[in-house]
Amino acid sequence: MFSSTLFATLLAAVAIARADPNPSEPGPGDVYNEGAQCHISWDPDTTGTWKTMNIELMTGSTPVWFTSPVTVTTLDGTDASKTTFDYACPQVTPNSAIYFYQFTSPDSPDTLWTTRFAIADANGNTTPPSEATEPNGDAIPWGTGALVDPSLAVPAPSKGTT
Repeated sequence: MFSSTLFATLLAAVAIARADPNPSEPGPGDVYNEGAQCHISWDPDTTGTWKTMNIELMTGSTPVWFTSPVTVTTLDGTDASKTTFDYACPQVTPNSAIYFYQFTSPDSPDTLWTTRFAIADANGNTTPPSEATEPNGDAIPWGTGALVDPSLAVPAPSKGTT
């Protein structure tokens, strides 16, 4: 009986994990210029949970990010025909590899992220991240960025309900 319960629990956990979309771009080393197209891609949720998927531009250490997140888009994360999104990269400061995207849904308690990437100035120039390690000691370079025009920040959408 114990093994049947354990097996059922493991199957449920796998089913929940597979429900989440899988952010795949941008990846480490990717650089996008301000004003050019920023590209985001993911594998879709195949269970129907992420019908409403929010993508936000973030910066900062884990777990402190933009005080005013930039909601890039809200779309259907289950639509297998739409697994990319492109938009004009905003002007940010500093121009460094300190930005990443956060994926949330009001129908899921999970939060997903891409790796950090750089938003360069219009000429492709960047500076190194200001911090070499996360506050917890992990050797992950980061920094805190901001929009050049803070009025472009869009309030964070609602996250998971559980």
